[in-house]
Amino acid sequence: MLKICLYAMKFDRFREIVCKKSGQVPASNMREYPFFYQTTNLVMDPRNIAVYRTEFTDEIIGIKTGTTDEAGYCLSACMETGGLSFYSVVMGERIRSRLME
Repeated sequence: MLKICLYAMKFDRFREIVCKKSGQVPASNMREYPFFYQTTNLVMDPRNIAVYRTEFTDEIIGIKTGTTDEAGYCLSACMETGGLSFYSVVMGERIRSRLME
């Protein structure tokens, strides 16, 4: 997963997409109304959950959260600070934190 993240982050369009905390998808020929979305990445966008807010929150630029029964809770993240990029991949978490409830 780390190799995929490192490769994908080389592309400006990918970086632009995964850095978004929220947005709106316009109406189309497939749906009459636009819809709003908000990231589920609380590391990047902690909202009002204090435990997720750190001195580095503003440097987190993505990438993806997800969950399936097979994979558990997963996170791929990138932080850029001081001219350096740091990546973190967490996979297979089975216990959902009470902070998320």
